[in-house]
Amino acid sequence: MKKKIILAVLILLFLLFVSSLFIYYKPYHPITIQIKKQFSIEFKTFVRDNLFIIQEKNKKIENLEKFSLSLLNKSNNKSENLQSNLIFKKKISKNILLTKYQLPFTARNISNKTVAHIENYNNKILIISGNGKLFFIDQKDIFNRNIYLSKIKTNLVNLITDLRFYDTNKIFLNSDEISIKDMLILNNSLFLSYIKEVQDDCFNLSILKGEIDLKYIDFKTFFEFDECLSFKYLEEFNAQQSGGRLVKYKQDKLLLSIGEFKARELAQDTSSVFGKIILIDIYTKKSKIYSSGFRNPQGLMYDIINDVVLSTDHGPYGGDEVNLVKKNKNYGWPISSYGFHYDGNIRKEAPLYKSHKKYGFEEPIYFFNESVGISEVIKIPKLFYNKDDLYFVATLKEESLYVFQLSKNNENLKLIEKITIGERIRDIVYNLENNVFLLILENSPSIGVIKNIN
Repeated sequence: MKKKIILAVLILLFLLFVSSLFIYYKPYHPITIQIKKQFSIEFKTFVRDNLFIIQEKNKKIENLEKFSLSLLNKSNNKSENLQSNLIFKKKISKNILLTKYQLPFTARNISNKTVAHIENYNNKILIISGNGKLFFIDQKDIFNRNIYLSKIKTNLVNLITDLRFYDTNKIFLNSDEISIKDMLILNNSLFLSYIKEVQDDCFNLSILKGEIDLKYIDFKTFFEFDECLSFKYLEEFNAQQSGGRLVKYKQDKLLLSIGEFKARELAQDTSSVFGKIILIDIYTKKSKIYSSGFRNPQGLMYDIINDVVLSTDHGPYGGDEVNLVKKNKNYGWPISSYGFHYDGNIRKEAPLYKSHKKYGFEEPIYFFNESVGISEVIKIPKLFYNKDDLYFVATLKEESLYVFQLSKNNENLKLIEKITIGERIRDIVYNLENNVFLLILENSPSIGVIKNIN
């Protein structure tokens, strides 16, 4: 009898182990979805936090000496000059030459964290890694065989105390979602948007600001809000679905895109800032919703010449969008979308109707049927392409740049050209001094330089 009980327990444990593996590796399988539906989120949270060996709740591991904030602070304030070596230089289209320089950062396939963001500053170029390491390079070195990165010391470790932010080795679960989301330079101020832990395991987007000094930048909190989302209570929580783009708008205002962290219904909730683009006054720091109905708007720009705001928004499975963003307008997510849910199911709260206009929303000015993993959008100066109203739209999954032309009435985009880069493109800026575009490429990882050789 005793042997039968032991055997039954072993079989039960084996079945639990196999089921756990199946649920982990097949999260969108119909069987997995049905299993999840049978239990409350409170029960699933209890099991996750207390019964599994690898706990999804982020707990401090025993040996924190190697990952302590004090050591991070010392490392952050250590002078560092790194060399970025030339990987290759080759022609990738009829007119475009691509040059790549290796970046000494963790590749995307290792940590899944955002690799870096890039901005121009006077005769320098600033680069910040996803975990907050800040460097500058000289613009004049762009076409040298090697580029040298000089470290800028900061106080980020004193402000961002969540160890997941600094983790690029997946020591902490969910650490790949916690990172810098964008960088903006305005006059002599550097703004950083990042995923902030507001309460215990509850997150949102916040902005830091510091006056630029190439030796040391003292950041302070510029903008934050109380509303937050937690993976303990939101079953599909995903902080990578957070937007985070920052752009300068007119009349001393900033625009910030905020994704819905996979809390889909909040994109249509006027009392929530999730799934919105918000307007922030630079001086008073007061904010208000500018437009709504977004899923994960990772690209954002203000075209001062045409006085238009363009944004890109990730669809679910397909349906990535480029939107002409207008004040107080609603762009439909999750009621309308040209994509589909990954599991193929129909959701009452997110029906994904194949029309925006029919349901009272703004139509995208362009959408992709397939999933291209849309990222940044940026205007192409006439000096680069000798044409008016051209824009680059960068992609992650498709690893390409798309060239679009905006119509004279600003109502639609025409696809002109697709330029295959061959890597995930996280960020892109135009460098006037060299008349080139600089790209952050995540697979290598590297800085990509594209030049029109016509």
